[in-house]
Amino acid sequence: MSDHRRLLTIAVLYCAVLSHFTVTLRPAFAQEAVVDPVATREYAVALGFQKKKLFEQAAVRWTQFIAKYAKDERIANAHYHLGVCQLQSGKTDAVGTFRGVLSQFAKFEHRHAVQFNLGLALYNGALASKKPEDFRAAAAEFAKVPALFGQSEHVPSALYYQAECVFQAGDKPGAITIYQNLVSQHANSPLLPTALFALATTQQEIEKHAEAVQAWQSLLQKFPQDSKVAECRLRLGLALTALAKHAEAEKEFATAAAVKEFAMADLALFHQARSKHEQDQLPQAADLFESLQNRFKESPYIPISLLEAGKCRFLANQFPQAQNALKVVVDTKANESAEAAWWLGRTMIQLKQAAAAIGILDKAIADWQQSEFVPELQFTRIEAIYEDEKRRPETVTLYGQFADKFAADELSADARYRAALTALLINDLPVARQQSDAFLNNAAFAKHALLPDALFAAAESQIVGDGADFAKAEAFYRRLIAEFAEHAHAPRSHVRIGFCLYTRDQHDPAIAFLNAAMPKLKEPELVAEAQYLIGVSYLNSKRPAEAIKSLRASRQAKGDWVRGDEVLLSLANALTETEQPDPAIAELNQLNQKYPKSEFADRAWYRLGEIQAQQQKFDPAVAAFQQVLANFPQGEFASAAAYGSASAMFDKTDYNSAINQLNILLGKYPQSPVATNAYYLRGLSQYRNNNHTAAVTDLAEFLKRNPTDENAKLDARYSLALCHAGLKQHAQTIQIANELLQAKPDYVSADKVWYELAFAYSENKQPKESTDAFRQLASKFPDSELAGECWLRVAGFHADEQQHPESIAACDQGLAKTKDDKLREQLLFRKGSSQFAKDGFAEAAATLQAQVSQHPAGSLLVDATWLVAESLFRQKKFQESLPWYQKTIAAKPEKYHARALYRTGTCGNELRQWPLSQQHFDALSKQFPKYEQLPEALYGLGFALQNQNQLDPAILVYERVTKETNTESAAKARFMMGECAFAQKKYDVAWEHFLEAALGYPYPEWQALGHFEAGRCFIELKMPEKARESLQTVVEKFPQHARAKDAAKLLAGLK
Repeated sequence: MSDHRRLLTIAVLYCAVLSHFTVTLRPAFAQEAVVDPVATREYAVALGFQKKKLFEQAAVRWTQFIAKYAKDERIANAHYHLGVCQLQSGKTDAVGTFRGVLSQFAKFEHRHAVQFNLGLALYNGALASKKPEDFRAAAAEFAKVPALFGQSEHVPSALYYQAECVFQAGDKPGAITIYQNLVSQHANSPLLPTALFALATTQQEIEKHAEAVQAWQSLLQKFPQDSKVAECRLRLGLALTALAKHAEAEKEFATAAAVKEFAMADLALFHQARSKHEQDQLPQAADLFESLQNRFKESPYIPISLLEAGKCRFLANQFPQAQNALKVVVDTKANESAEAAWWLGRTMIQLKQAAAAIGILDKAIADWQQSEFVPELQFTRIEAIYEDEKRRPETVTLYGQFADKFAADELSADARYRAALTALLINDLPVARQQSDAFLNNAAFAKHALLPDALFAAAESQIVGDGADFAKAEAFYRRLIAEFAEHAHAPRSHVRIGFCLYTRDQHDPAIAFLNAAMPKLKEPELVAEAQYLIGVSYLNSKRPAEAIKSLRASRQAKGDWVRGDEVLLSLANALTETEQPDPAIAELNQLNQKYPKSEFADRAWYRLGEIQAQQQKFDPAVAAFQQVLANFPQGEFASAAAYGSASAMFDKTDYNSAINQLNILLGKYPQSPVATNAYYLRGLSQYRNNNHTAAVTDLAEFLKRNPTDENAKLDARYSLALCHAGLKQHAQTIQIANELLQAKPDYVSADKVWYELAFAYSENKQPKESTDAFRQLASKFPDSELAGECWLRVAGFHADEQQHPESIAACDQGLAKTKDDKLREQLLFRKGSSQFAKDGFAEAAATLQAQVSQHPAGSLLVDATWLVAESLFRQKKFQESLPWYQKTIAAKPEKYHARALYRTGTCGNELRQWPLSQQHFDALSKQFPKYEQLPEALYGLGFALQNQNQLDPAILVYERVTKETNTESAAKARFMMGECAFAQKKYDVAWEHFLEAALGYPYPEWQALGHFEAGRCFIELKMPEKARESLQTVVEKFPQHARAKDAAKLLAGLK
């Protein structure tokens, strides 16, 4: 806003009041004064220069006039004119000059103009500095014009600039007050339209849109021919838009857009279209948006207009037209292209072209990776994938990943909910629960519109499948009905609460709750379900008579309810418990006839077989059980039906048939819950059939829970440990392995058990126990193929714990046991690293050199090469370390490349091999400009150049160091710049560098040296007093420094 505000330039204001500034003041004794003609001529020349706008030349002459004719009667005018010239030529001296006029010439008749121009001078300074306090200072001076000179013609301008300064200082409400004073108190000022414009724009900036509307309307009413009328209408429209007065805003935008010469007519048309959009006139809005490209072919708003047109077409369900508009924006690669691609993707989904949508979105995501619309693009891409039924399961993961990646985005909640809902729909219950919990535990979603849906999905995921948590589900349902009583899911949630209570055996609470909820249930289906739940709750609480009533009420509420088969099954159970087997059989037969494909059909046939077996109707019972086996061989009741059939055959003494049935059972269902009993029953059948050997086998199997074969038991335990390890059940693995080793320490696979135990401890975050297990294996079974690896892991643990001697010893043990090439390389590197870590640099170098020699193509070659170089460097064997650093550099490893260049440069300096040092420090600075030790490297480069007598390049490098850092490297670099200048005998340059090193940095070494060398420079420059001062500083402030005595000697020489 600052650019448009400075509508009145200093030059214009100056010209407006110039005629008042040239008046010659005459004191009371003027008639007696003698005017010096030379002074008059020089005054006229200065004034002439000033009128010709040769302000700098005029200022020189005014200064001369003031100096020569201090008692001239025109001296006040001269001072004032000097200030004006300084102001016009941008000199900050103007402030002091104007202040001087105000303080020295109390009766100067144009003090009001001086005061105003003082404000202008301060304002110019504030514009340059951008400091709020400078604007406040200028505002204070402008405020004095109306306060002290209320009748001055400069009062309106002073008010305007005061407001500008207050605005620039950050006090927009304060600026508004001043603008309002100007508008109300100076209605005839030519500044009025400018002030109204500034007032309205400022009110808009602080969102006082109603007041801004009044200001714009006042401006338009009072100045209908103003050059900014079109812009005013545009801004008025924006203010009305902020007040949601879209119809009124539309008229203003339309009027502004119709002005042919208006530079922002395209923007006005754009906002006119938006106003149509806000009024839900979507096709008309789209027409206006699309017309912009025809009316304003060079407008920068064409892409966003077509984008908005596409949105309107989309929202109006005009998808082909939306596609046309949006595709143009996408193809232009404009800033709006990413958003346009998002809307185009949505459009293609609506056009049933999901594959095309994915292609568009994938390309947009790749092209616009930094766009703010990446979340929308990613989200819509997932929506498009969801449209492909075969790929729908993918979207569960994709939605979840989206919610994690874009956690702060407003789409995160939607994505999280969709992940939960889709997982629920495809029966991926663990993920559904996880995603639901993630939604509900996110505080940012606490008031989201999808919260009731998320609660319902979370509850639904908890009432089915493995790991169902009915208490948790109930809590979700109760929260839903408490917080969202009118939500569509609320009635069903009431029924679900009853279900959760029922499943947790809280039968009386379930009955009470459902009876109380019954009036809220309007759908027959929900009434039927509620009565069913009441019935089964009565049934499970041993009140079958009441259960029968409720179950029959469920049948009456909706006879064709989809879960009528469950009602009939429960009704049969209730009748059975009231000792009404025949009615129960009738209900089960009805179930089998009406619901032949029921998921409970196998249960119904099984229950029918049970009832008939209890009635000792063995043949009908066997027939019912065989229905289960024939029609549901993989069903839940198949093995139980086989057992029931065998049991019925046994009861009617048909042992051969029973054995055959049990053979089938154990062959098909060896892991069935009834398998143990099947072995027992088959053993009994074999016994009754006098087949004792087979019976012993079956009975032994029956006793499997306490087997007599210890080896098999141990093998089973070991296998079980392995299974738990594979399932990441590390605690169980640890328990089983420890029990096994305690029971049988010399178990044939004990080394493998120790190995699994060690890894289980490691995975269970028990590193010490893991290390102990590895050590036990390696110690107890030194010939095991696993021993070498175990010692490596022991060594790693000790290294992590900074126990380097122990780490080295473990490596030696491993090297003695293993011949595996890769493992030996790792052991050598671990050993060398530990030797290095405990400052055994010579030993580390030897170990690591052996590693490089023995494993020249190993995966740790570069690491070992670097560490050899470092080991030699730490021993100050710089020449020996160089080849190793060079090998590291040649490999260009990301981890070591920069450091190797730095070390090589350092070695060059240490060895006085200056070209080598220069080469590597220079390479480091160019290849790794963000290296953390770059200032030190640059210093080394400068030092190398300096020692090669390349003094000017050295100075440039040192100068760069001083700009890169304020550390001691900067102090050293500044000192060395002085050394270079001294070597060039540029003593007048050198002493400045030396003193800057001494005075600019808090490092005593360089402070002492800086003062000392500065003293030497002053001696060379024949400036003994300055030399004495610097050298005395060394002697007094740094008496212990090596140069203190030298300084004293030089001082003595000066005396």
